[in-house]
Amino acid sequence: MVRKTSLKAQERENLLAEAVIGVKSGVYKSSYAAAKALHLRPDTVLDRVIGRRPSQREARQKQQLLSKNQERTLLKWIKELTASGYAPSHRILREVADEVRSNKCRVFQTQ
Repeated sequence: MVRKTSLKAQERENLLAEAVIGVKSGVYKSSYAAAKALHLRPDTVLDRVIGRRPSQREARQKQQLLSKNQERTLLKWIKELTASGYAPSHRILREVADEVRSNKCRVFQTQ
């Protein structure tokens, strides 16, 4: 699984998202005004508005072995299995993740 982001990093990402939405919707006159109001770096806000610098999560998405939907599906399966009283081993999880990744397993395909 991925490492959890710190609370400070999450707050910063939320502020940056708020700044981008605010600039695009007209709440802020410019990216500089949004950065000043939210105490962020103006160049970072401008880069996000333009789309030049994606968030770290967005930038690394293509390097992930499982897509976000595949991860959710696998997590749902693990939770259901654990609730039934059976904790899957690491080997089984790896095998199921490989099946989900290859889209061979019909049980996990979205409907």
